[in-house]
Amino acid sequence: MKKFLLTVIVFFVGFCIYWAAGRSIMLKTLDHEFKTLEVQGYDVDHKGLSAGGFPLLFRSSLAEPDFSSPRAIPKPWSIKANKVTLQASVFNPLSWSVRHEGDARIDLRAPKGERWLFDVRPFSLDLQAKVRKDGTVKSLNAEINRPQIQAVIGTLPPLVGLDKARIIIQPLKEDMMYEFSSQNIFLEKDTLKYLQMAFGPKISMLDMIVFAKNMETLDIKSQENWTKSARLISPDWTIKWNDNVFTGDFDLTLTKLGLDGSIRAKVEDLPSLINQLTEAGMFTKQQATSLKMGAKLLPRNNEGRQEITFNLRQGYLLLFGQRLYKF
Repeated sequence: MKKFLLTVIVFFVGFCIYWAAGRSIMLKTLDHEFKTLEVQGYDVDHKGLSAGGFPLLFRSSLAEPDFSSPRAIPKPWSIKANKVTLQASVFNPLSWSVRHEGDARIDLRAPKGERWLFDVRPFSLDLQAKVRKDGTVKSLNAEINRPQIQAVIGTLPPLVGLDKARIIIQPLKEDMMYEFSSQNIFLEKDTLKYLQMAFGPKISMLDMIVFAKNMETLDIKSQENWTKSARLISPDWTIKWNDNVFTGDFDLTLTKLGLDGSIRAKVEDLPSLINQLTEAGMFTKQQATSLKMGAKLLPRNNEGRQEITFNLRQGYLLLFGQRLYKF
């Protein structure tokens, strides 16, 4: 009996030492990451960092975190959140969950220089992260539910709400794979204006798989190196917009002038689609006639769909050699 009690006591003491060491490593890692960001020019602020979760969890809570990018970058940003909680099981300290509760205020600069300052109410984010032994992030699985966007000043961002969105990020051989799915995306009134006039302000579904070629890790240095020769390949994407269903793939490269490459889409009734876009003002009657003539030459697959190829060149979206849209 005495040996059993002694074994229990030794195990309990050892477990307490293990938990205390894990707690210390967790806090030191967070402090190190914050200092690293500050050295890189980021502003990091919060109103309290706490730790707990004994005996089964390592848990840390960050009250009112406030992160800002370096001001010298072309498109600075900032985010002020409410409460972020990080936790991991003591039996699996390399798998972490991150949850945000409450609202958030986000400040961004748009591609054309306008300012987007808006609140996200609520900002319900659940994130699962797997980390390596050195502390770097290996993979991410994030989900956001029913965010609503409210402008503070300036214009609203392109998206003003959605029902649900999920993104999974994980390495696959020498690439980084992004798997994205979303439901009921609500667009700001001036976003893709002509397409909204044709199809409406709500995209019912957007699913895609994208490979960032030769991006080996998710750390900032790796991403910065990747942008020097950034290439994105999607073997499969699907958009359901009103009664229209589009599927396809793309191969795009980031250049100094923007994205360059091709987007292939399979559509069921291409002449009807051209009519919708013409009525919305995206095409002139002359352009519509030329597009319909070109559509007649396109073969149909076994599902009765026609495949069309959009090209991106020097900031323009082209179809059959005609400029459709300038980014």
